[in-house]
Formats: sequence, structure tokens, C-alpha cells
Amino acid sequence: MNKVWVCLLLLVSLQVSADARNDFNSCRDLLSESSAEPTLYQRELFVIVDQTVRLDVALKRHVHATVHEFLQPGDRITLLTFSAYAQSHYASMPLSGATDALLDDDTRYHTSLTSLRKFDRCMARQGEVVRRHIDMALKTALNGGDDSLPRTEVAASLAEFGANVIARSTAKRRVVLLVSDMLENSSTASFYRNGELVQLDVAAAMKTTVASGALSDWQEAEIFIIGAAYSPQGVYRTRPVLESLKKFWSIYLEKSNARLVGWGQPELLAQIP
Repeated sequence: MNKVWVCLLLLVSLQVSADARNDFNSCRDLLSESSAEPTLYQRELFVIVDQTVRLDVALKRHVHATVHEFLQPGDRITLLTFSAYAQSHYASMPLSGATDALLDDDTRYHTSLTSLRKFDRCMARQGEVVRRHIDMALKTALNGGDDSLPRTEVAASLAEFGANVIARSTAKRRVVLLVSDMLENSSTASFYRNGELVQLDVAAAMKTTVASGALSDWQEAEIFIIGAAYSPQGVYRTRPVLESLKKFWSIYLEKSNARLVGWGQPELLAQIP
């Protein structure tokens, strides 16, 4: 079977599993008065890791810290990875789960003391357990980076995640933390010439990207990027090259009904609000 089609099938299966998946134990299950209605989440954080990039230790720690600084009780988090469509490197969803929101005063008033004690004890532990679970999944995803792969399908991978996972989230606010150097090198477009990163002809690169179908509707997601233009060898990037790179992805995301809010080059200089 064509490798691209394999990847597309995997992405569809990821969405099916994400809809009913919670990798964290819920404290609300301990409430005898718990509602049977599905929980509506205010925020969902999607962490997308590009495994064609191998980050240094400092940037890996920055990713962990950024995730934990953002998450609050009641949020969902989904971790996604992608790589080249080659050598068994396909999209995956290592983690997807929701933390429990704190009970409002009215709910606490109508909940038995026995249930409240169980719930409060569980909530006191949940934060630490969830943090440990996230750290393990993030560590595995980030350590899986392989920069020896010949191709990087950033735009196509993002389009499929946008259509099949992010846009289908029921959360009111969708936030995407994209961990990638954002350096496309595929049949859709290449930001290289003779092995060197070059200043983009943004209009031409966007034209071929749109023509390839590498766009989807992200439903007004907010995008924050860590690792833009990153080079493990510390290769110098000129300002025109960096500016053209940021301009291309800003336009790409705008055309995908998303908004580039934070451009980490390579670190984000502010927390995700």
C-alpha cells in the first residue's frame, strides 16, 4: 500500500481513538452524583512533535516546561507525532486525556461529604500523576527525533492533523504547540537548494503547497511554535531566510483558519496565555 495512504488511514484511526480516549484516571468517577452527560472542555492543548528534528536537552526541557505552565485542571491534552513518510515513520498519538475540573460551589453543596472527601483526595494526587504521565510521553516523543531522514513533510502532516484531529475537538479553545524546525523538504515544496537553506520565494512556495492540497480547516486554533529554524549544529541563519520562513508559515496557517500567535526561534519568549 502507498505510504501516504497508510499515514492517512492511521490519522483517521487516531481521531476515532481520541474521541473516546482518556489516558488519565478521572476523579469524577468517585462522585456518586456524577452526571452521565459528556464533559465539555474549555481548552484542549495539542502538542505536535516533528520527529525529523533532534532537539538539544535545553529545548526539550523548554517544551516540558511550556506544556506544564499552560495546563490547568479541566483541560484536555493530546500528543501527536509525525515524521517522514518512510522507514515505518508514521503519525502516532502517544497520549490523549483530560484532567478533571474543580467542582463549583453549587456542585459541592449538592454532593455528599463522603464523595467530596474521595474526590478531594483524588484531585490532590491527580496533578502529580498527570504530570508524570505527560513527561514520560513527551520524553519518548522528543527522544525519537531522527534528523538523518531525507524528507520532511511538515505541511501535509499538519493538514491531516488539522482535518482529522484538531478541527474535531469539542473544546471551545484549541491551542497547538508545534515542536518543529518548520523546514519543509518534500515533493510539495523545498526550502533548500544544494543542501543549503535559502530565502523562500513565499508566493511560489505557497502556490505549490495549496495546489498539493496541503491545507485544512483548523477551526480558529491558536498556534505556538518551538524550534523554528533550529539547527543542532548551530548553523547560522540569515535574517532574510528567517523572515521568509516565518512569513510562509503565517500565511499557511491563516489559509488553514488558524492563527500564529507565538514563533519560537527556537524558544518561545513568553508563556502560552
